[in-house]
Amino acid sequence: MNVIDERDKRTAMRKKAKAEFDKLITLGVQPADLQRVRLLDEGSVVYSGGELWFYIMKGTLEKYLNNLPADYEGSINLGHQHLAEAPWTI
Repeated sequence: MNVIDERDKRTAMRKKAKAEFDKLITLGVQPADLQRVRLLDEGSVVYSGGELWFYIMKGTLEKYLNNLPADYEGSINLGHQHLAEAPWTI
């Protein structure tokens, strides 16, 4: 088994399923801006097998970000690693 090929296959399945779910469940979701790099996208969030996990309504992330204090400092969890396992800081 090639781990990279399996990962790529799951990613392709997730993207296809997300596109299909987002056609069915609109709630005002618009196509993603391809000029941005997103850590989390509004709309359908899909398991690697293509099943719907949950749905983030359009505007939810913007509302959250707009309510963070100006001095907020956070972290990015790369690849779902525990922060204590990462040998670097962000």
